Amino acid sequence: YKDQAGTLLEKVDVVSIYGNFGDLDWEDSEKLEQFKDITVDSALQLVRRSILDSQLRINDFLSQVQSLGLGVVSGGGGPDIRGPRYGWRAKVRQLLQQQKPIEPDLKLKAELEAKIANVLLQVNRHPQIKDLMLDHLRRWFAIGGKTFIAQNLMAHPAPEAEFQGHVVLLENLLGNEQN
Repeated sequence: YKDQAGTLLEKVDVVSIYGNFGDLDWEDSEKLEQFKDITVDSALQLVRRSILDSQLRINDFLSQVQSLGLGVVSGGGGPDIRGPRYGWRAKVRQLLQQQKPIEPDLKLKAELEAKIANVLLQVNRHPQIKDLMLDHLRRWFAIGGKTFIAQNLMAHPAPEAEFQGHVVLLENLLGNEQN
């Protein structure tokens, strides 16, 4: 394929894939029913299952890209276990500040949002996550992956997110867990 950008495209030698696992739409309020009874153990089980899906996606992409003679880097690899940000806790807080009544349904949703966030925070602290991440890295390099950018280890910058799971995850992986 040659056009005006042809010479620029010839200089591309690496492509990026989002090499994450554990992104189970925790943030999707439409899936609330699916997570209402979530526990640390059941969340860890879901995360472990997501690794296979991730690995299959990465393997397929990697073989296609390598057949073109290009290298692959992970542009956001690792656990992607962010807490829910449905906004229900923020709505309750706002109503409390305004001294307005809170509908029972909204209160229940806010409590559930907090519960899910707490469980996922515990998941990010769990020793198995470190093992899963290290296994994910071993697999990445074993299949020919190159640079691994673990951007998922940063905290969500929005203070209203009320969830610092990625900071906890980074502390877990580095062995600097703060209790």
